[in-house]
Amino acid sequence: MSTIVTPCPGGGPLTENNFKCQLKPFDAASGDYGGAVFTAAQITHLKTALPEGVCDWTRPGVGQTGQWVPTSFMSGPSGNSISAPPMPTLFQQPDLVQ
Repeated sequence: MSTIVTPCPGGGPLTENNFKCQLKPFDAASGDYGGAVFTAAQITHLKTALPEGVCDWTRPGVGQTGQWVPTSFMSGPSGNSISAPPMPTLFQQPDLVQ
């Protein structure tokens, strides 16, 4: 038994931050379908099954915001730069032998 895992639904972006796509009318002649040739019956069936259209991956998703950037505390908790870390100090052991 083999499992096929698709990286994204229906040709969508790999970012996975688009929960609802904006729609466009189904167009059988579009290059979105990898050159597939649809019969008239298939086109009718798809237009009936998808009356509101198909995902338009060229547009941002509904309510989609910019990419999330991981939180960084490189500037310190107050937004001020953090000073350089302390440097190690070498101590010489005193000569205890007399």
